Amino acid sequence: MRRIGVGLILLLLLLLIGMVVFWFIGGPRIVLEEILATRLQVPVHLQANPRFYWGKQQLQVTLQGLRIGTPAQPRLQLRRLMLSLLWRPLLTGHVKIQQIFLDQPSVYGPWPASPGSAASSANMNISLPGDIRIRDGSLRWVGLAGHALQLSDVQASFSRSGAGTATGRWFWNQHAGQGRLQMGIHSTSRLSLRHLQLLVGTRQVPDALRLQMPRLEIQDEILQIPALQVHWRDNHEQRMEVSLRDLQAQPGLQKIALRSATLQAGSDFHIQVDNARFSWAQWTGQTSYVVSAEHLPELAKKWGLSWPKLTNPKAPRYFNMSGKLVWKNPRFDWTIRQGLLDSSPWSGSITGTWQPLKIHLDLQMQRLNLGAYLPAPKPGPGAVLPRLPATWPITGSLQIGQLIWGKIRAEDVLIRSRKP
Repeated sequence: MRRIGVGLILLLLLLLIGMVVFWFIGGPRIVLEEILATRLQVPVHLQANPRFYWGKQQLQVTLQGLRIGTPAQPRLQLRRLMLSLLWRPLLTGHVKIQQIFLDQPSVYGPWPASPGSAASSANMNISLPGDIRIRDGSLRWVGLAGHALQLSDVQASFSRSGAGTATGRWFWNQHAGQGRLQMGIHSTSRLSLRHLQLLVGTRQVPDALRLQMPRLEIQDEILQIPALQVHWRDNHEQRMEVSLRDLQAQPGLQKIALRSATLQAGSDFHIQVDNARFSWAQWTGQTSYVVSAEHLPELAKKWGLSWPKLTNPKAPRYFNMSGKLVWKNPRFDWTIRQGLLDSSPWSGSITGTWQPLKIHLDLQMQRLNLGAYLPAPKPGPGAVLPRLPATWPITGSLQIGQLIWGKIRAEDVLIRSRKP
């Protein structure tokens, strides 16, 4: 018995020495790196072993120098990550996070696609695991409209049930400014946001972009936004407003629907869509629409768009159309129930495919004064219209009740474009 007792003591001593050696050679760090790398399917590095603080109600775990990704292409880097876990659930085999603290996190994107990323991104059952605090965060996202978006000095606090705020600085395409986000959060089995407000300012315009969302909910794989408003203006007093009503997104089914949406650019341009449905998996959808614009040449110049040189530099003064648009890859069916070009009503349909590009027209117009757009033909035995290109993807017909072009007056004009 005495030999057995001595043997057990020696065995325990050897185990204790092994654990000490395992700790000092970075064993816990190596094991944790392997577990995280297997879970995330990307290299993971830690500067040191995890640290533990044993409190009366919490276990605090600290990870120093966490990097996800390779040294040349990191995806996420943190000076320090602290997790506060409640003791009681932990003793029963459950992990309940009370607080997450991210010290100087740096995010780099975009991230390359990985196996299962599409399925995980489609999972909309989102809830906060605990209260989250961020100190001195930053982000660099390249390839956003051809430029890199940078966020810096990000300070944020998101309570699992309470207020959420975030502030920071941004830089994109030689523009810079500050931003502020605030909201009310309720996160249980579903995520619900209330009174979300985003304010983005530039050096010249402190409130260049304002976004307001009274409510956002994520439940049963469905994202619901009953109302959303966006206001934008620049230092030249150009303004744009966007509003949405009853938006529902189902990423799992790759579908989105909304009751109505409007876009107002200044006082001269307006778009409204109603009862819109869209599936980006099959690239199908439909919507009713109304488009109206005034002073089109001035409008194009104001927004930095190119505009053809016409006989009358102020034409057209007014443009309007309404109807329905239906598309099912690669076909589209565009119906114009009512249209108005200056003072001339027009209607019809435009159908075809966009790959390859083939367009078929069936349009009717009561009256058209071509002199406002093209130089009048020279006197002679007959006017010759410009030749069409050798590869012309447009077929169909245009019926004009009355055509005016210089000294030409014609009625019931029918212009056809056949297949070459």
